[in-house]
Amino acid sequence: MKKLGVILFGLLCVLSVSGQVNASGNSANTDHFPLPKVDKRTELLSIVFRLAGNPEYNQGMYKEYVKDIHNHFDRYKDHELIRFARELYQKSGVSFDAVMTLAIYLSQPPRLDPIIPFTDAVPEARWGKKNAEKFVGLLKKFYIDADCATFFSNHEAAYQLAQERFKVVYNALDIKWYQDFYGTAPKGSLNIIVGLGNGACNYGAKVIYPDGREDPYAVMGTWSFDDAGKPVYSPQGYLPTLIHEFNHSFVNHLVEQHAKDFEQSGNVLFKTVGNMMSRQAYPRWDYMEKEALVRASVVRYLMQHNTDNQVSSDEIKSQIGNGFIWTGDLVDLLGIYEHSRDQYPTLESFLPRLISFYDDLANHDKALFSRCPQVSAIEPFKNDADRVSSDIKEMKIVFDKPLTGEGFSIWMGQKGADHFPVTKNGVKYADNNTSIVLTIDLKPNTDYELILVGQHFKSADGYPLIDYPIHFKTKK
Repeated sequence: MKKLGVILFGLLCVLSVSGQVNASGNSANTDHFPLPKVDKRTELLSIVFRLAGNPEYNQGMYKEYVKDIHNHFDRYKDHELIRFARELYQKSGVSFDAVMTLAIYLSQPPRLDPIIPFTDAVPEARWGKKNAEKFVGLLKKFYIDADCATFFSNHEAAYQLAQERFKVVYNALDIKWYQDFYGTAPKGSLNIIVGLGNGACNYGAKVIYPDGREDPYAVMGTWSFDDAGKPVYSPQGYLPTLIHEFNHSFVNHLVEQHAKDFEQSGNVLFKTVGNMMSRQAYPRWDYMEKEALVRASVVRYLMQHNTDNQVSSDEIKSQIGNGFIWTGDLVDLLGIYEHSRDQYPTLESFLPRLISFYDDLANHDKALFSRCPQVSAIEPFKNDADRVSSDIKEMKIVFDKPLTGEGFSIWMGQKGADHFPVTKNGVKYADNNTSIVLTIDLKPNTDYELILVGQHFKSADGYPLIDYPIHFKTKK
């Protein structure tokens, strides 16, 4: 599907939190919570998949650094490693967190050896053992052929600056909260990687060793800069995302281990919001449920660390707008967990309540999604009409509740621009934001399609419109 207007890709990656974020700060042993670092493994892999064309690794936010990447590496775009990376993306979906997960399973360059033997599930299922091993062999060759060592050496000052500036976020994180909230201590060190080539995308991953030790990683993006174009980091801008990424290390395995219990309800909910989830790189129900629990847990952190209730309220509204319609309900349920720790010492012990919660959502999914705006009428013809007059110049879409009136999000259908009837700047709100009027340009005997999405079409309390496709055909 194609978009009308601009929707920034970074919105799929950055967690937005309004208001001031307060934190009690960490007092952790740096052996278990090392200082933030720019990691050459993740930088190298982000460069490789930038050259391969992955959109999530082609954000140009750090302009000076991205320019240097292209000046140094563009001549290697046809290297056999880059060709193989393109193939992995196209055929196996190797993208987003799969890329960063492989990076942390390697030793530092120039060796780039697996720190644990690969299997079809290690480092990540999208790779598979054979592809991961082939990729690493080509990566070692690319590291020499493209003189990566010189590139990294030339940017050491930039890496040191980013590491130093990120410390303000590191110092603001209450690292003790994780053990208090989840009821289990980290099995290894919590590591922050500052990613300069990742734009606004952030990833939570962990290395699991054969002896049971685990090293969680928060791979943070960089999306804010000073007047000189150098990266700057603030707790308000980055701390919620950092909290989020470490949460994955405590949440993901619980959903995976109890997948059979969550699957049926997850599929019911995903059937409705699946398109919204897929646009955020969550293409399956289990990805969605991990994210939902992680995001609700972030809210519980914010509620504990902020006296201003508006901060957590705004975050709930933001996540509802992202398609996690049940966020407020899930936050309330986690509140019961927080206040019943004698009965539920760990989040894992609370899982039966979470499973029942999702079962109940699925059984009452119509009531859940009725919170979202609904299209109640299309004028002057109905959806899927097949004898529409090509003389019609306007169509109105009526909603069952007022929208915010802030922007539009209308996508082309699969047939493209020739079958998209809306003219440029041909959208306006009407009737106190309970409808939109589209200026349309029609030809006889032609199929037309458009898709209304919830990116901007939201109710005043933040609930998004569920994707609503419109199709009609003009008469001869």
